[in-house]
Amino acid sequence: MCSFGYVLTDENFCILKKEDILINPEAQFCTQARSKKKREEGKGIRLAYPEKVFRKSPVFSKVYDKIKEILEKDGQTIIGFSHSNDVRYLCTACKRYKMPYFTYKFFDIQDVYREYSGITDQISLEKIINELGADIGNYTLHKSDDDAEISMLVAKALCEKTSVTLSGLIEKYSRYKGETSGGEIKYNGIDSERAAVKKARNLCSGVVLTFANNRKVGYVKGSPLNGKKICSGTALGKDDWIFALKLISCLAEKGARYIGNVRDADFYVRFYDNEGEKGDRLYYINKNLQGSKIKIISKDELYKLMGMSEKEISEFTSPKIDKLVAQTERNVGKILKAVSERNRHGG
Repeated sequence: MCSFGYVLTDENFCILKKEDILINPEAQFCTQARSKKKREEGKGIRLAYPEKVFRKSPVFSKVYDKIKEILEKDGQTIIGFSHSNDVRYLCTACKRYKMPYFTYKFFDIQDVYREYSGITDQISLEKIINELGADIGNYTLHKSDDDAEISMLVAKALCEKTSVTLSGLIEKYSRYKGETSGGEIKYNGIDSERAAVKKARNLCSGVVLTFANNRKVGYVKGSPLNGKKICSGTALGKDDWIFALKLISCLAEKGARYIGNVRDADFYVRFYDNEGEKGDRLYYINKNLQGSKIKIISKDELYKLMGMSEKEISEFTSPKIDKLVAQTERNVGKILKAVSERNRHGG
């Protein structure tokens, strides 16, 4: 952690104080992009100040009391943008320096905008502010106090768009209130449900890939799929995971293996009409694997190669799959039940 920026305003968004508390992270800065291609293009994070400025700043333990006073002061509301990320940094710093965790409640303006605009995926602060039409020409992105003020501008714009006061906005979208205590983060309502559904979908996807990796594949005389590796979009394993388990077994009986790495696949099977959007596997193939061995086919083309219908695959059964389905459904049920219980008792 190298900076803690904030703006203090009244309910009419008049700024009372703005400050960027710089911190010596006592660690190496990693400002370059993770992928080699982006590093070669010179992409990465640009620090708001020269590195030597951070190195001359006090360490976290020296500014802990000041940050604690800011966060835990009575009679104020903490409003953040994707604030759970900020909380995690704070918790990590507290743990590292053996300081007590902060305890406070907050309101997440990113989630409010997501619901207001009908967007389900993560969206950057810069993109939101551009869509709302606010002028940020005098601000420096990734400078913590400027980011805080831009977050304030998002809240202000949403109040104007929905014709409510700040208190009214918080009341209207109260499900996006959260709290942190003891190093843990808890959200109310829909946000908890979304996080739980994401966790459940990832669990199912992991079950599918583990099953695929462990499924023995033989050789079938005359099968056009002998030795072939099949891949699909992640939605198959997350949303239609029971069908995926049956498909994996049927493919294995035809001499083919289902895999998760598109780079090693012979066939990419398109199961859904909305595939190819930015961020998914088909988009990655079209952008990065043009001219490779991988062939994109429809699900009907796959069924033809298998010599089976979708109905026959759906009706495929085995004791191993039945047992795995029952166990996975129990685990998914536990995840969703935990959120339901927490919401019923007020988060």
